[in-house]
Amino acid sequence: MPVKIGSKPASFKYNKTYDIQLIIKDLDYSEDLMKVIITSSLATAYPAFEIVILVDQNDIILEKLYGDDPIKLTITLKAYDGDFGIPGQTYNFDLMMIKGDFSLTERPVMAKEEMQKERTFYKLVCLPRTAFKVMTTIVNDVFVNTTIGGIISQLSSKVGTRIFYDIYGENTTQIDQVVIPPTTLYNVIKEHQPGSSNSYDGFLDSKFGLFSGVPGVFCDYTGVVRIKNLTSKMQKGQSFTVYHLPTSGIQNFTEILNSCNDGKHFYTYDKLSTENAGPSKFGNLASTINSIVKPKDKLYSILTHNLEKIGQDSSISYFPNVKIGLPHNGSLERTRYITDETGNELDETSFISKHARAMSDLASVSFRIEKNFDIFGFMDVGECVKLNTQTIETKDFEGKYILWSSSIDFSRMAEWASVAMINLIRTNKYI
Repeated sequence: MPVKIGSKPASFKYNKTYDIQLIIKDLDYSEDLMKVIITSSLATAYPAFEIVILVDQNDIILEKLYGDDPIKLTITLKAYDGDFGIPGQTYNFDLMMIKGDFSLTERPVMAKEEMQKERTFYKLVCLPRTAFKVMTTIVNDVFVNTTIGGIISQLSSKVGTRIFYDIYGENTTQIDQVVIPPTTLYNVIKEHQPGSSNSYDGFLDSKFGLFSGVPGVFCDYTGVVRIKNLTSKMQKGQSFTVYHLPTSGIQNFTEILNSCNDGKHFYTYDKLSTENAGPSKFGNLASTINSIVKPKDKLYSILTHNLEKIGQDSSISYFPNVKIGLPHNGSLERTRYITDETGNELDETSFISKHARAMSDLASVSFRIEKNFDIFGFMDVGECVKLNTQTIETKDFEGKYILWSSSIDFSRMAEWASVAMINLIRTNKYI
């Protein structure tokens, strides 16, 4: 509808849906596709895909859908105004199957005539082919007089991929010499997990520390590796904002809905599932930690750290108020000694990073977003997200978080619809 010159243009409401195409080898299974689930998490190296198709079991056997064939998945978000479709961003996923699951029904040894098709659900678990190759490539080298950034840069060139290492808070200490053992690229550059049975787990991070803060490592579906400083992410602008709305009584309802069409703002009516692990983790870690290290030219050296100060300065605290919501009673005021550390007593980066990471998820919140959206923002784990609550009861949970994981579920009904489960973490529960 035309409007007068100078007047405010009409606000168009588009009905958004997806166009999803699945091709395995040289056959198009788009009409048989029933469900797609994309899971991304900082706890894994790359996203995982679960694909469900409804096909006859003979087709699975005759076409040998057992994992060797290339799988191409294409997802496009389209906005419709009436019958007019406006294509949005298209994502092309080159996948490899690592597991297939379907049931075989009993049939005669040989049928006298062509049997009726008996369709069964076939679930395929897949990984991005390029990301899998990058993160599982074996590396082995010796570096002299360089930094963590220099090591990562050289390793990325040898593997043939791009690694974006966050420059904010990076460890710039000059390292005399480091020998990279024969292990995967992921083991070398990932964040260290205390208690891991893998002796090479988070090799660089465990020995030197990637950041003076909380690291997060993830390879996107294109094979690009991003090493993020989650602590610094909280001090910058958010990637997107989520409004948690009450069921009624919203004063600026229309304004919020109109803002949720740009891919940067979303809303949900879903309940907030929260967890506060502060008392248990803080009590287990101890308020004061003394790390006894073996330095270069002395018998021993002790590095003392206050856990609450690390939580305020180096973990994932929401900056308007550094309160981390931990109890301050006598039972938690104790000192812990760590004796299995080695390294340079003059560089405390690795110690601060480990303690900060242990406190990064003291508070968490999870919820669903039931609206068709551009999917990449939710797959980009490790980014800052702002939760804006519109109810008095949930104001304590408002503020910035880090996107820890997401699970995007595409289900085929009359049209494709999506639901995203979002999991956010930070150190302090209250603002």
